[in-house]
Amino acid sequence: MRKKSIITIAIPAYKRPKELDECIGSIVNQKEFITNNNLKILVIDDSPGHEGRKIMKRYVRMYPQRIRYISNKKNLGFELNILKLIKEIKKDYIFFVTDDDKLRENSLKEILDVINKFNPDLIVSSYLNEYSNGSVKINSLFSMNFMVDNDDLEIKSKIFSDSHILSGKIFKRDQIDTDGYVKHIGSLYPHMYPVGKCLLKAATYYSSKPFIVHRVGNKVYWNYLDDYMVVGKMRIIDDLSLINDQFGRLARRNLLREFAYIIYLNIFRPKKIYLFLKGVLSGSSLLHSWHDWLNVLWGGICLLLNKLKFVKNNLLY
Repeated sequence: MRKKSIITIAIPAYKRPKELDECIGSIVNQKEFITNNNLKILVIDDSPGHEGRKIMKRYVRMYPQRIRYISNKKNLGFELNILKLIKEIKKDYIFFVTDDDKLRENSLKEILDVINKFNPDLIVSSYLNEYSNGSVKINSLFSMNFMVDNDDLEIKSKIFSDSHILSGKIFKRDQIDTDGYVKHIGSLYPHMYPVGKCLLKAATYYSSKPFIVHRVGNKVYWNYLDDYMVVGKMRIIDDLSLINDQFGRLARRNLLREFAYIIYLNIFRPKKIYLFLKGVLSGSSLLHSWHDWLNVLWGGICLLLNKLKFVKNNLLY
C-alpha cells in the first residue's frame, strides 16, 4: 500500500487581504481538509504592510500544525515569492493557488482521488473563470480526464500553451526544475518551464473537472510588457526544444496563433500593436518566416470563427 502523500497548498499573497480570506476559507471549509492531516497550507505574504497577517493569525490558530504564514521582510516580487514557496516546501506535492483565486467545492477530494489512483508527477486541470459581473465560464482544453500519453506531443503542447495561469498546477516536489524556473525569472511565466519539462519527462494527469475558480478583471499588481511576454515564452520554448524538438515546434506554432488574439485586444490601439510587433521582432526569432505569418493568419481565422459562433470551442491550439 502506497504511503499517503503530503500535499501543501502554496499561496503567494500580495495586498489582497479580502481575497486571501476567501481563498483560505474555500480550502479549510472542505471536508477533506478538516479530516485529512496530510493537507497543509503555506502562505508567503509579500505585502509591504503585511496586510494578510491578521487574517492568517485566525487560520493558524485553527490549524497550528498544518497552516504556516510567512511575512517577507522586503518585497520580493511575484516570481521570487513563488521561488521562496518552492524552497520552503520539501515534500510531497505542491498545489499552487494564487491569493485571488478559490478552490471549487469538493476539489480536494477529487485531487486526492487522482493522486491515490494514478500517482502522477504533474496534475493540470481546467478552471472556472469568474468575471467581475458575477458570471462564470469554464476554460477546458479537453472534455475528459486522462493520463497523458507519453508519445502524444500534440496534447502535451496544448496543455503547455495553456499553462500561463499558475493556479491549479500540482507538482510532485521532486519534479520541479528549480534551476529552470530561476533561469526564466523575468518572463512573468517562469513556472511554464517546469510545467513543460514535466510534460516531457514525467507522468501527467489532465482533469477536465476544474479545481479552481480564477478571478478575471480583479485588481492586479503587474503590467503586460510591450511584447505581452511573448519573447519570454519563446525563450522557454527554445529551452524545452533542447529536450524535444518536435514539442518545441508545436509549442512555437501555438504561440504564433495567439498573436491574432493579442492584436484583437489592441485593435484600436495602433501604438500598442506597433510596440508589440517591434518587441517580438527584436527579441526573438518569431515572425521571421512566411510560415510564422501563416500561423498568425490561421490564429486570426480561428478567432473570427469563434466570435461568429461557427465553432463552439477555441481552435487556436
